[in-house]
Amino acid sequence: TDVVVKGTNENYKGFQHTEKVVYNNCVFNNGNFLYASEVEFYNCEFNLTSQYIWTYGAGKVLFKDCVFNTEGKAVLVYQEGSDADQVVTFEDCEFYASKSAYTWDGQHVAAIEIDGSLPNGGEGTFTVNLKGEMVLDPEFQGLCRVKKDASPSNVTVNNEATVKEVNLVFSEEEFTNAIHADKEVINIVLANSIETKLTGGVGTANTQEVNISALSKDMQLVISTKSDSYQGSYVTYRTVNPNAVINFSNVTLDKSAWTATTWNTYNIEFYTNVTLTNCVVNHPVTFCEKAEVVDTIINGYRDTADHYAVWVCVGANVNIKGG
Repeated sequence: TDVVVKGTNENYKGFQHTEKVVYNNCVFNNGNFLYASEVEFYNCEFNLTSQYIWTYGAGKVLFKDCVFNTEGKAVLVYQEGSDADQVVTFEDCEFYASKSAYTWDGQHVAAIEIDGSLPNGGEGTFTVNLKGEMVLDPEFQGLCRVKKDASPSNVTVNNEATVKEVNLVFSEEEFTNAIHADKEVINIVLANSIETKLTGGVGTANTQEVNISALSKDMQLVISTKSDSYQGSYVTYRTVNPNAVINFSNVTLDKSAWTATTWNTYNIEFYTNVTLTNCVVNHPVTFCEKAEVVDTIINGYRDTADHYAVWVCVGANVNIKGG
């Protein structure tokens, strides 16, 4: 419990010759090879550079509420040298890739790769159970893929999971591409603080919902005031579809500068439906449509002058609650 495990980028390292191993709230840096008869991971974080987590010789494996931060490889369901049956279950896990997924057999890999090619001619089977809500970075080629053969007879995938596709963004370019994607639902997670221009409306006419969060509440989404004509020297969030909603959670919102003394140049303005949950906003805010503000700090002041925290446009419906 609460242990950091140093893994390896080499193959066939770190076998556990044990009956059962249980990890709670642990952090794994680099790869790991499972070999115990039964292995369970609860609320664990896997930081993988160029290696998988290999299920390898383990008989029964559970990943529950786990986060995989990868460079394009996450989990390889595989064994060799044994005819034992292997059951691997994933429940409510998150898979992120900092770059395009690793390429195998001419294709990008999925978050969960299944290699059912071994044992040759044996009777061992592979069963993969997918449950709950999975968060998936689109850099992966899907959530789960059979690596060898189209549908080997010894592989069974029981997929009862729902998949939430999330863009883990590291740069201004990645954020810009994600925020203007032609998708019904856009999900963005900041991997670090980002400063960017907010040019044009958010999403497209097809977009219904935009969700923006961060790996840490201390990470900032800073919008440059050097943006398009409707923003001028202040920051305005608008959606191309006027009925869409932007949901911010666990993130700090800021702007790059304020250059005048009029009220609206200090503000961050929401001319769209918005929710702010567990956020910090380092400026006064303007709400001009429906807004839900929960457990959020709004710093409505600056060194040059005292200002109100919230400006509500006529006709807007604003609900503020929480500590």
